[in-house]
Amino acid sequence: MAFSFGKNLIITIFGEAHSEKMGVVIEGIPVGKTINLESIKENLALRRSKDFFETKRVECDEFEIVSGYFNNKTTGAPLAILVSNAKQKSSDYNPDMIRPSHADFASKVKYDGFNDYRGGGIFSGRLTVLLVIAGSICLELLKEENITIDTEVSSIGGMVKGYEKLIEEAVSDNDSLGGIVKIIVNNLPVGLGEPL
Repeated sequence: MAFSFGKNLIITIFGEAHSEKMGVVIEGIPVGKTINLESIKENLALRRSKDFFETKRVECDEFEIVSGYFNNKTTGAPLAILVSNAKQKSSDYNPDMIRPSHADFASKVKYDGFNDYRGGGIFSGRLTVLLVIAGSICLELLKEENITIDTEVSSIGGMVKGYEKLIEEAVSDNDSLGGIVKIIVNNLPVGLGEPL
């Protein structure tokens, strides 16, 4: 399984849902850039569970930059950021418990039972905290080029509006729903990127 992606900007994530620490390493950030720590905190707050429809696990998502940042500027070295996991309940999981609508079965088969099954391990939504941190940094770099990204939920369970009741019913039935998210990138230079 690949945990690194990108070409000009390479992002690598590591850790599992219940490991003591997780991290993200970002290579290719230009030197001399200031990291907007408040923007990262704001985006992490948007990610954090707030109501009945979301995960019950709520972490503070404190992060620490441990490499590539000195005197409030990027140094050219890979930017390495660590996040602690503090609210996991590993005793709630066992290797024989296969949860529906999760990657437990596929993970167990793919890794011959050596997978970290606690909380979904590497397949957990918990790891999205690392992507939010990396994305926040990338969004700030894009803003310097006047490129912005807007998102909105288009539908959930096939409904465009009023899907809260549908979600509530699915949760009470121990079920889940699919959804569609609309993403718009503004001011992207014409011809950027490659065909594939």
